[in-house]
Amino acid sequence: LGSYKKGTVAGDDGGFKISGLKPGNYTLLIEMIGYQPTNRDVLISDGNANLEIILSENVKLLKEVEIKSDPNRLRYLKVFKKTFIGTTPNAEDCEILNPEVLYAEYDRQNQLLNVSADELLVIENKALGYRIKYLLKYYVRDEQTGVVVFYGYPFFEELESTERKRRKYMKRRQEAYIGSPQHFFRALYHNKT
Repeated sequence: LGSYKKGTVAGDDGGFKISGLKPGNYTLLIEMIGYQPTNRDVLISDGNANLEIILSENVKLLKEVEIKSDPNRLRYLKVFKKTFIGTTPNAEDCEILNPEVLYAEYDRQNQLLNVSADELLVIENKALGYRIKYLLKYYVRDEQTGVVVFYGYPFFEELESTERKRRKYMKRRQEAYIGSPQHFFRALYHNKT
């Protein structure tokens, strides 16, 4: 939420409260076992916002499915990981902890790889010391052009670490940031290129 660092757990009645938010725009990620994860954009103006969120049942979990062995699944997931996480040395230390929630479909006629997930992806980066829970809304790779388009919503969590390790993570994060597309676009926006 906001800086991807605030979260809470709903009570038995489904109610929840997140305190200490400053006025602004936030994206709220909601996950519950047996339901499709979802997101909601929220504008906080006076410190309060009341929401009613209705979740859709996760039909993939509820219906009986015939399990088909897809000989290309591992190849598709390898392509997904390479294009979604990257190929840098830091990316090598990234792991998708729950690849079983990913579904890959290949459209042979149009040569498009579509990947979806019926739960939040959990991605752990041991090189930089964080875990991201990611609501994947869309992923398509065009095999003809190599162009990948994806979007979603991340929730950022620090990995538990000692102070010494934390300093090492911060140094590595700064090194990863310098020269990145995000660094370039921020510099461009602030006219500091």
